[in-house]
Amino acid sequence: MAEAAIRSKQRETSGARSDAGLPPLKVSYYSRMKQARVYPVTVSWPQDGKGGGGKKITVRLLAAGAQVVPSEHTIEPAATATFYVTPLARGWLGAERVEVLHEGRKIQEIPMATNVVSRRSVCVLLFLTIFLPWFILTYLKYGPIRDDISHADAAGNKLAIPNVIRIERFIYANLPALPDVEFVRDQKWLQEGYNIYVPQLLAGTIGDIIRFSREQPLAFIVFCVFLVLTLLAALTTRDKTKRAWSKRLVVED
Repeated sequence: MAEAAIRSKQRETSGARSDAGLPPLKVSYYSRMKQARVYPVTVSWPQDGKGGGGKKITVRLLAAGAQVVPSEHTIEPAATATFYVTPLARGWLGAERVEVLHEGRKIQEIPMATNVVSRRSVCVLLFLTIFLPWFILTYLKYGPIRDDISHADAAGNKLAIPNVIRIERFIYANLPALPDVEFVRDQKWLQEGYNIYVPQLLAGTIGDIIRFSREQPLAFIVFCVFLVLTLLAALTTRDKTKRAWSKRLVVED
């Protein structure tokens, strides 16, 4: 008899708590934001406030690294609270969460995750998408460095190759001098390699790039590659919305 009475009392208490419970909260927010822009964050009842007996709760939005206005809202079933978040720094917002309070007591916490990104990479990639093909066409493929056609292959055909000697002379004339220190003055091989082999290596590399750009559609290839990178950067830095749900809120009288 005593055990039956205890079980009956537990069922009554459980039923009372169930009747006093509120439906889960839905938080709609941006998981990816831009710095110094204002974004709305809404906290609402998705079930039109069924259950809860008209009880009111307070929701508080916290986010380190962002300004939140207002700091908290008091809502009841079938109502919606709207916060306005302005990120102040790039990166992940620290300890971002929605706290649910009833009569000053925290009854639940809804974690959130927001990353503040910048579109600077998109602007840089877009600039390179336009600038690099123009540079290749203007200064490499149809550039002012004329071809040296004095060379010929084994069959006697003249070869149009970049004037590597002219490039080497230009590099040698503009190559900065080594530091005038005792260690550098004692190392003759270092001075010889820097003054002779470095211009030759750079001139040969630039000549190969010029030759490749004239034989292959290098400008078009570079344009396509950087266009794809620009689109990927734009997709990975655009604003992104997300939803978070709380558990059923148990509010005791």
